Amino acid sequence: MRLKIKNMTQKNNFKNSKFTKRKLIRGVAYTLIAGAVWFAQQQGWLNNNAGNQQQATKQSSSQDLKNKSNVQISKPESTNGNSSKRNDNALIAKLYQQAKSDEIVTAVGRVGKILPDDNKGSRHQKFLLDIGQKKWLLVAHNIDLAPYVPLREGDDVIVHGEYEFNEKGGVLHWTHHDPRGYHEEGYIEHNGKKYK
Repeated sequence: MRLKIKNMTQKNNFKNSKFTKRKLIRGVAYTLIAGAVWFAQQQGWLNNNAGNQQQATKQSSSQDLKNKSNVQISKPESTNGNSSKRNDNALIAKLYQQAKSDEIVTAVGRVGKILPDDNKGSRHQKFLLDIGQKKWLLVAHNIDLAPYVPLREGDDVIVHGEYEFNEKGGVLHWTHHDPRGYHEEGYIEHNGKKYK
């Protein structure tokens, strides 16, 4: 009788330990899968509902992003209609000719073409800016950190940010505040409001 009880107890312990091992393995597997999905999303490898989300993003971006606490919209410092004291369009042309990058500049121009938003990784509103040079400047405005700017082709804007050289005319980015405070703040000024 004792032997039977002992054997039954050992069988129950084995079943319980097997059940515990299954739970542990299942938990580790779920954790690994969740970690892999998170990593893929951070790298921009996964694009959830890309088609539907792009249209919804365009319609709701400005409303949703204005509600974020880190988004800043401010009135310009002066009221003369052109608050920016700088106009670095000539400097931008020189930077392009010399193939130089990493310069903080202020571009004054007209929206030449609105491009589709880039929703991979950090989302960016993109448009081409005509600053009176041979080539137009691509503006990549981070709409995860700054509000969506309600632009139309032909609108006059002032864009302050970091210039990066490319063969097509260059890219102006960092047109937003820096949440960490390490980089000079950029902005897009449109219709009397600064979007940063």
